[in-house]
Amino acid sequence: MAKRSTNTNLILFTSELKETVDQNVQVDAIYTDFLKDFDRVNHKILIGKLQRFEITDNLLDDLTNRCSKVVVDGKESQPFTASSGIPQGAVLGPLFFNVFINNITRVINLNDVCFFADDLKLMKPVRNHYDIKCFQDDINDWCTKNNMSLNTSKCQHIKYTRRRCKLQSEYFIDRQKLHEVTTIRDLGILMD
Repeated sequence: MAKRSTNTNLILFTSELKETVDQNVQVDAIYTDFLKDFDRVNHKILIGKLQRFEITDNLLDDLTNRCSKVVVDGKESQPFTASSGIPQGAVLGPLFFNVFINNITRVINLNDVCFFADDLKLMKPVRNHYDIKCFQDDINDWCTKNNMSLNTSKCQHIKYTRRRCKLQSEYFIDRQKLHEVTTIRDLGILMD
């Protein structure tokens, strides 16, 4: 998006975070990393999302009629039509990926979702254990519906609060517990 930068992302995120924490509400944030993000995008799901934006068939042909082949040591495979993946290095690649993941804001009832390229931060005010459960359920639901996996070894969560007694929360993706941290690097800035 034009005129958007890491600075804009950080300012919007920290402003929303500060406003919520100033109300003495704990904010749980999950910093995600998609597993092979551009390779895993399901064409059928992506085409459905693009059609909702009334994208023309000519543009969709780039996904549906694209033949691929693998070359290893000069030997080529038979041509095949891939059912997933976004053309990397193409002008439309980042647009297709953003359209694909953009509906996360409608699926997950969050305070804020911040995207920058393929970096995604999810933030939710948690006032009780029900909020924590809803946050977990929403993340699982979106990943399942979109056939996307998060790289759990690179995903982390952090609690932002001024409370002495934090609400205890654990988050899981694909049954793997996310590592909880007290400090995290967010687009080059340390947050704690």
